[in-house]
Amino acid sequence: MEAFGKVHNFLEELKGFAPEVHKALNGSVEALKDTLSKAIDSIAQEVMSGGNQGKIQTRGILDGLASLTSGTKIGTALKVMEAFGKVHNFLEELKGFAPEVHKALNGSVEALKDTLSKAIDSIAQPK
Repeated sequence: MEAFGKVHNFLEELKGFAPEVHKALNGSVEALKDTLSKAIDSIAQEVMSGGNQGKIQTRGILDGLASLTSGTKIGTALKVMEAFGKVHNFLEELKGFAPEVHKALNGSVEALKDTLSKAIDSIAQPK
């Protein structure tokens, strides 16, 4: 969830620092927010339902993947990964569209990439 908060903060920082760039990339920003919202909703539903409790019986590759994510429902894990992929794509789009803004916000960009990397490692690491 920390990663999602950092993405939100980055988008707000971009809006404050370069509102014209934020506006020009509005379609991408809205698509990113929508993807993040779906991932957060999926996580919240899983938390509220108690997640995957008890012994995991594997029957196929998807069940095996679920066990690799510590019982996290594979759909939730995939939504999170999709959201992180879209964040990466957005940062690349920003770099191509407004390299000076990307460079000026480099500290925030690097912090965001680091947080996403740690979150992905946490999802992928078997427990």
